[in-house]
Order: sequence, then C-alpha cells, then structure tokens
Amino acid sequence: MSMIGHYLPTLLAVGLALVCAVVAVRVLGAALGKVIPRDETTAVPDASLVGRVGTVVIGAARAGRPAQARIHDEHGTAHYFMVEPEGPDESA
Repeated sequence: MSMIGHYLPTLLAVGLALVCAVVAVRVLGAALGKVIPRDETTAVPDASLVGRVGTVVIGAARAGRPAQARIHDEHGTAHYFMVEPEGPDESA
C-alpha cells in the first residue's frame, strides 16, 4: 500500500504469495536437508528369513517349548524370533 498507493488485486497478491512460498519452501527445505541427519531403514518380509541359519540365544527349543533365536537378514540386521523344531524328537 505504501509503495504503490493502493492494494494489489487479489489474484495478483495470491499468485505472488504462492510463488514466494514455493521458493521459500524449496530453499529452506534444501538447507534443512543438509543439516538434518538421514535415517535409512530396510524392511524385509518374514518370508525372506525362512531357511536362514539362526542362533538360539534364550532357552532350548523342543517340541511344544519354543526358544528365542537370532537370525541375520541380507543387510546384516539381527531379528529375534521364537523358534521350535519341526519334528517331535528334535531339539536345539
């Protein structure tokens, strides 16, 4: 108002504000992206762990009495599962 003596038309003001907002978000987002640390995760389905060799860490697995086992996925991440032998006479 003080620069041109009257208010801008509504559509022009909205358009100018939109352009300024998009530029500000782009610039500030890029600056924050360099400062904020990135967390990368990898999700794997349970089915991808079938057939992998694990280590029993708590208990002794017998039929009807599962034990906790640690299994590593293809990324090296440890997963903990309750495991039980397939046969009734097996134990781990």
